[in-house]
Amino acid sequence: MVGAASVSSATLQGVSFKVHNAYGAYLKGQIPVSPKFELFARTGWLHATFTGSFMGASASVGDSSFSYGVGAQYRFTKNWYVQGDYKIKGASLSVGYRL
Repeated sequence: MVGAASVSSATLQGVSFKVHNAYGAYLKGQIPVSPKFELFARTGWLHATFTGSFMGASASVGDSSFSYGVGAQYRFTKNWYVQGDYKIKGASLSVGYRL
């Protein structure tokens, strides 16, 4: 299970857009390349909520869809890791903590 909160926003031609949240569930397969490095692929479902505003008016929309991606993960301590992946709509880089 993954979740995200975003402060990402953009303005285009006077219209402001913002991603408020995203959550989903994935199945993840991984191949260890070394004790600290692995490659992975995942497939699942994602839901995200967006808003847009223009000249004082605003609208909000949520959307759910099938999602998949590939990436790599490197553990730099027992619990902390850095991960890069590419999903349907683009690349991401994250730092995480594993219990």
